[in-house]
Amino acid sequence: MVRSYSAAPLSVFFLAFFALQASSLFIKNDRIIGGQTAAEGQFPYQAGIFIDVTRYCGGVLISPNYVLTAAHCIHNAESFEIHLGALERNNLNEVGLVVDFTTDKFVHENFDLKGNKFDIALIKLTSTVNQPNIKPIELPSLSEANVTLSGLVGRLSGWGTYDDVVPIPSNYLKYVDVPIISNVECEDTYGADLITECSICAGTMFGTVGFCSGDTGGPMAIENDALEWKLIGIASLGYPLACENKAPQIYTRTACYLQWISDNSDVTLIN
Repeated sequence: MVRSYSAAPLSVFFLAFFALQASSLFIKNDRIIGGQTAAEGQFPYQAGIFIDVTRYCGGVLISPNYVLTAAHCIHNAESFEIHLGALERNNLNEVGLVVDFTTDKFVHENFDLKGNKFDIALIKLTSTVNQPNIKPIELPSLSEANVTLSGLVGRLSGWGTYDDVVPIPSNYLKYVDVPIISNVECEDTYGADLITECSICAGTMFGTVGFCSGDTGGPMAIENDALEWKLIGIASLGYPLACENKAPQIYTRTACYLQWISDNSDVTLIN
């Protein structure tokens, strides 16, 4: 149903932490830290997902019928309220807002909550989105599956909380630009067990930008040659102790899952 409204490696520590409270690790890292308020129309692909009424994650529109998000956000959920075309998190009277209520999800069959591998999922909308202020984001082409991203700058966006002292979600969409680093550098923080070829790492130790609670599942994008945005990652996993520790953060690399996305949605892949 749709409604429209006008340091040293920490691998041992991380694996133990996952075994005891994996879900809380993910939930603690989904907000924008050090970000700016988005302008109207700046992120036409951004989705906000209210999950079983009580939880919240980000998402990204990849076709007029499908939203991509993180598996850890929805793997154990039953119902979703998807907000598209929004700048404000809770304003149901916002002009251009589309709200879709759905229960149709596709979680990657290999997702394991004890790690960040295969942290990707799809939600199917009940009705096709067709509004000028809402536009799916471009996905990488098949030929870009192995392109090196280290050294580029990714842009992430979301409504997550923005500091550790007052962990309240932002009512306004925020965004921030984050440097992408090599997976080898990221292993210095997380250890090799949590970093794979399907991971993207972004940020720096003791940096000042990143995501936090409410942002996971949301998009990391880069500009293509036509100055349009291309989805390269889904916010997945951050340092477990606090969002503002500013260790590098882990994103699911969408190029690794292009065939899975195509097989479970109406997206047509580009060579």
